[in-house]
Amino acid sequence: DGLIHPRVNYLGEDGNGGVWIATEGGVSHYEYGRFSNYTDNNGLANNIITSLFKDFEGNVWFGSYGGGADLLGRELFLHYTVQQGLLSNMITSFAQDPAGAIWIGSYGGGISRVQNQTVTTLTTASDLIDNRVYTMTTDRLGRIWIGTRNGVSLMQNGRIFPGNQFPDLPDPKVRRIIEDRNGDMWIATYGGGIARYRNGVQIRVYDVTNGLPNNIVMDMLETSDGTIWAATQGGAVMIRGNEITTLNTENGLVQNSVISIFEDSIGQVWIGTFGGLSVYFAGSIRNITTDDGLPNNVVYFVTEDERGFIWIGTNNGLVRYNVALNEDISDPDRVRDDLRFKNYTTEAGLTSIEMNSSAVFREQDGNIWLGTVGGANVLRTRMDIDISVGPPIHIERLRLFEETQPLDFTEFRHDENFIGFDFVGLSFANPSGIIYEYRLRDVDQSWQQTRQRSVRYTTLPHGDYRFEVRARNHDGYWSPRSTSISFTIAPPYWRTWWFYLIMTFVILLILGFIYNYFRISKLVDLERIRIRIASDLHDDVGASLTEIALQADFLQATQKDPATGESLRQMGEMSRRIVTTMDDIVWSIDARNDTYGDLLDRMQDYATNVLIPKEIEPEFHFKGINTDKIMALEYRQNIYLIFKEAINNAAKHSGATKMVVLFEIESGNYLLSIADNGKGLPEKTRSGGHGLKNMKLRATRIGAKLSYIDDNGLTIRITGKGL
Repeated sequence: DGLIHPRVNYLGEDGNGGVWIATEGGVSHYEYGRFSNYTDNNGLANNIITSLFKDFEGNVWFGSYGGGADLLGRELFLHYTVQQGLLSNMITSFAQDPAGAIWIGSYGGGISRVQNQTVTTLTTASDLIDNRVYTMTTDRLGRIWIGTRNGVSLMQNGRIFPGNQFPDLPDPKVRRIIEDRNGDMWIATYGGGIARYRNGVQIRVYDVTNGLPNNIVMDMLETSDGTIWAATQGGAVMIRGNEITTLNTENGLVQNSVISIFEDSIGQVWIGTFGGLSVYFAGSIRNITTDDGLPNNVVYFVTEDERGFIWIGTNNGLVRYNVALNEDISDPDRVRDDLRFKNYTTEAGLTSIEMNSSAVFREQDGNIWLGTVGGANVLRTRMDIDISVGPPIHIERLRLFEETQPLDFTEFRHDENFIGFDFVGLSFANPSGIIYEYRLRDVDQSWQQTRQRSVRYTTLPHGDYRFEVRARNHDGYWSPRSTSISFTIAPPYWRTWWFYLIMTFVILLILGFIYNYFRISKLVDLERIRIRIASDLHDDVGASLTEIALQADFLQATQKDPATGESLRQMGEMSRRIVTTMDDIVWSIDARNDTYGDLLDRMQDYATNVLIPKEIEPEFHFKGINTDKIMALEYRQNIYLIFKEAINNAAKHSGATKMVVLFEIESGNYLLSIADNGKGLPEKTRSGGHGLKNMKLRATRIGAKLSYIDDNGLTIRITGKGL
């Protein structure tokens, strides 16, 4: 019944109502009431098949006994090569006889008949004029005209008539034969132009002498309006009666070297060249090249299937062109991209990616026969169904300086910043048709597209990263989900927070040192100035005032006039008071008196000198005072002058016999208490006499508070902060 071997090891459904049968002599596929068989002649590594499996893309996997695993891709293409009985894999043309058999023309292998997967071959031994066949055409009577390198043979009912049917051809190399609607035969030659025959008689030759741009003619076609088109090496030619019109680059053709001509179902004429594709319609031309997405510019043939797709044979595989789409949509947010150009290569099942000129034929059942340099391929258009599930995506390797790292090794030093990733989309129907999109967060601004399966990033700065990748299959469907890997590149020590903290501290320390250096320098300069001013006041001004006082005393002693004597006395006293006041100022200014100890000594000396002559006994108590510590000038001066004012008032007005002075400092807070056992404040001076206003003003200057207690004598208290 057609089963390849009776010993059956495994059965599997094909999903379309058919059955795959694994046997010990190969694989049989039963569908539509017949068997298709596969053996090692078709590529199986071993004919003993023990198991099979169909994946989500429709690919069928075979497990063999001793030969490993084999993959059959969706059965989109059937093959006929020398393994199936052809004498040459250089396939140039096809034709179909009235019995439905397909005839395959080859260069060097004659012609072969294929029917029910059986191959028979006819060569020069069967009266074929030459085994180097270029073209075949079936005329209205069912006869097949065979154009060869050495003329034309005619075959009818499987028998070849001997001899060259057109001995007067302008060139024996026949590239194309067509029969027009009137029954005339048009024969395109490689070097002699076009010969036209009616009832076997040559009626005209078209060449460069009468309108053709070039005598090399590769293809011919009669369009639906009766125009004869010719593909020449000088452009595309239109022949309407006696009128010959040439389309070339001057009037819009993509290139002058034309290989093929085809008219589609709506009357557009497709012109294939070595430089791309031109489409002629209603007097205008539009061009399609690799710039527009065409995978290859060498267009060997063009045809159309029953769905309206245009199929283009190129130097880099077969291309399906969806003319209904104006542009390739590549919006990554969509689940699927609609593709204008879909490229089929050997990975999709072709025996070769290099097609041959005009080697294409469409059967009535829709199958398209394709001629390549590697055999005949049958495109089963009804099997050309989009794989609607995108390829799963997998990150295979993480590389550090090209060395493979574990995928869970995701922390690197700052100098380990040459990171690479290898990934793969799992699609076996057409792996080369996979497009990848990837991005590295914070590095790539958007998704980057590539056909490569690896990506490298160099000199990455430190930080946290996330690498994402996804894949789109040959039919435009994206992976159900992207895959990702996260990693971190640590900062160098000089970019870490603790290094910043240390450097900030060091900088602040340096700035503090510089500031302190200049501050101390200014203080030293200020102290020098203060010492110089104090010395000058004491030595110059003080001495002058003292001399004035002595002169006044001398003049007073020798003066007989009482009024003049009184004036001189007052002058002497005033000079002495000024000297005393200036002595306090000099003491305050002099930087050599800046310690607490200097202030305490000055206070005791002054109190003793003023109070003892008044028979008032002074008593001093100092607590918590570091006598060697420097005291601010403003505090030292104002505290001393408040103390001096209090002592003077007590000496003049208190009538006391004892005075207790307390000066203590605790945690920066200070207290100066001056208490006597005198009669206190008189009633008429309680509002602030006896210098209390001056003392309050000085206390305010240093932020201190002055208070007094008038009870059993007078106690004056100054309290404040900052010492």
